Amino acid sequence: MVVSMPFFGLALGGSSQPFFAKAQSDNAGSAAACPPPLVKPVEPFDLASYLGEWYVQAQAPNSYQPVNTLYCVKATYSLEEGATTPQRISVNNQARTGSVTGPTRGGLPGNNDAFLQAIVRGNNKGELAVGPRFLPDFLKGPYWIVHYDSDAGEAIITGGAPTQTGENGLCKGARGSFFNPNGNGEGLWVFTREAMPSEDRVSALTGKVRELGLDPSVLVRVPQDGCGTFETD
Repeated sequence: MVVSMPFFGLALGGSSQPFFAKAQSDNAGSAAACPPPLVKPVEPFDLASYLGEWYVQAQAPNSYQPVNTLYCVKATYSLEEGATTPQRISVNNQARTGSVTGPTRGGLPGNNDAFLQAIVRGNNKGELAVGPRFLPDFLKGPYWIVHYDSDAGEAIITGGAPTQTGENGLCKGARGSFFNPNGNGEGLWVFTREAMPSEDRVSALTGKVRELGLDPSVLVRVPQDGCGTFETD
């Protein structure tokens, strides 16, 4: 999804483990081909309402976010000062390694010093590109907001169009490889504004993942309970 990122989020108590390994066959039909037609950046899209802090409730492990780092994952987005085209957003990601009390991963003092940066690709739609801020814009990786409900405080993110076929004919992102060392196209994230929503709500969002034609079996539940305060908060 993103280029050369040691950490991107844009993650709950206990250990991270496969959470949706068996997709429910009665939730929705299988996608006919990948990428599925419903997976595209949302339109219209209100960037201002999207900014701020998000908690990852479930996500697909990837080359820059292995399973043992998927604890207490959160992402904070803030618009950078100055009238620039394209608009630029500081991305400050934080997580813990090994457990909800493990060492902090990611996060730098202050959003203005965030290592990662997003740029707005789409005009009034949820299409961004994310990468280390030192990278030129054309090397930043796709970040698609494919479901967003500002009132409910929830979002589903992909690393662009998922091109691989997963379980039950549903689609998943490409993995990093020799020919894709930066992991572009990887990634599936379920975001909420609330740190610890109900399990029913997370299940409903997982159902939405499937309705979009995405493979929920790749998702790992991300612990948020007992995370405490990050050193950089």
